[in-house]
Amino acid sequence: MDQGFNQLSIRTLSETAQINRQTFYAHFTDKYSLAESMIKAFIADMDRLLQDRAITADNQLNIAESSTILIPTITELYINRNAEVRVLQTITLDNNLSLNSEIQKRITAIFKLYSETKTATPFELELNVAVVMTILNHTIEEKKLPDLNEVKNSLRNLGKLFDIN
Repeated sequence: MDQGFNQLSIRTLSETAQINRQTFYAHFTDKYSLAESMIKAFIADMDRLLQDRAITADNQLNIAESSTILIPTITELYINRNAEVRVLQTITLDNNLSLNSEIQKRITAIFKLYSETKTATPFELELNVAVVMTILNHTIEEKKLPDLNEVKNSLRNLGKLFDIN
């Protein structure tokens, strides 16, 4: 799929998947319905991750504490399925469905579970979500989670950049 999703033909897709075109059309109306199905399937897996996260929030764990519990699921979603995630990130469908927008919605929902962030301003919430999206994008790019100390140091250095004590 080096040519990009918009230029991808059903013939090329079928040949790559080693199926005939009739088999493809028996399951999907077009490549966009395939992409939508794949994005929704990934998001369903992400939702299972969020259910685990909600349980850790109920147990009064913070993000650092709960991330240890979630590492196997994060690894499965963003490292083991790296090629799939990379492809899905490049697709935005006509209905504005995209993998990143759906992930952002779910991360926003996570932050709303915490007493510390329930009263966050819209800007604070957006900043928190952006930090987590950056961590996920780094994980996808590097195929490994960043070290928690690296995250803490980066946030501390960001505070220094803005002259925050």
